[in-house]
Amino acid sequence: MGGRFSRKQVFHRPAANWHEGFPIGSGRMGAVVCGDPKREVLAVNEDTLWSGYPGETWPGFSREASAKAAELCRLGRNRGAMELLEAEGREAGDVQMYAPFGNVVLEFQGERPVEGYRRELDLGDAVVRAAYTHNGRQYRHAVFCSAADQALVYRVEAGEPFSLRITAEDGFLRRTEYTPKGFMAQGECPGRNGFSVTQGRGVLSFSDKPEERGMRYAGLGQVDTDGACLPGVEGLLIENATRITLYGEYSRQSGYEGAGYLLSKGVTGIVSCNGEVSLGVYEYARENRKVIGEDISIVSFGNLREAGWVNPMLTSIIQPGEQMGRKAVEVLISRIQHEEIGGIHTNYFTPTLRQGESVKRMENAYQL
Repeated sequence: MGGRFSRKQVFHRPAANWHEGFPIGSGRMGAVVCGDPKREVLAVNEDTLWSGYPGETWPGFSREASAKAAELCRLGRNRGAMELLEAEGREAGDVQMYAPFGNVVLEFQGERPVEGYRRELDLGDAVVRAAYTHNGRQYRHAVFCSAADQALVYRVEAGEPFSLRITAEDGFLRRTEYTPKGFMAQGECPGRNGFSVTQGRGVLSFSDKPEERGMRYAGLGQVDTDGACLPGVEGLLIENATRITLYGEYSRQSGYEGAGYLLSKGVTGIVSCNGEVSLGVYEYARENRKVIGEDISIVSFGNLREAGWVNPMLTSIIQPGEQMGRKAVEVLISRIQHEEIGGIHTNYFTPTLRQGESVKRMENAYQL
């Protein structure tokens, strides 16, 4: 700890709601952790999930209005900037939103009176921990999100055997299938978010028209335990365990397993979260005699060094990471040097589409 300020946030009760939970994240995925010893909830997010579908830009909140509001702020005319933004918001026909993946729930079985409860977020190692005793035995929970390993990990250890049920639910999840190794959760983001910018309410639409549907997504959760795993329609029941590790990751293995599951459901197109997942899809396709770009199409999010080496060449959406990092450091140095920035500044970074040969050409695809 050291110094005047503690690097730990400590509470002696679980979070009563999402707002009281501890946030963790890697910049790509994250979760809010409530730390409940009876029914733990991980509210999971992933940064590629948004509402909306390809189409013309919806009216309202133009770049010109945003730039004018920023200029008014620089001139000290904050009220005028607010009035301009509110007027733009009233005219905005649609505002797309960042969508949650859903909740992963770990529900312990049986009565759970606990003593000596403590939960903490340690900013030194970015780990959320909870500890307590039940039946006179010690329980320890730990959860972290690693940027280096691109993984979200939750671990429970206890001084006695315990049982719990794992489910994936809420958010925009539509169905979850459970196996002895974990689960595969599938969902669909809204085709359109009708929330008003200024009113903060509206209707989420889910159209039956293919061209107006939101993005479909899937996530693989994996379990490692010394207990017995019993999958069912109501979740994955784990019995007589003294340790459980639940994790989700952007790995080649998860891409391989995910591809097998999705292709068995008739899916013919995949947008992967990163290049490692894409390589797993390629590996599955090769071993199962599926032709990339014909039997299955794949687009990768993020720059992969090997994208140009695989056959066929991988189509990728590339963010200007170096440019974004350079700008972030410039802003940070300015703040450290106490330079006056003032007002609202919006920086636009344009991603690029590196077109390969991993996507099938559709003769009857709709045109924007």
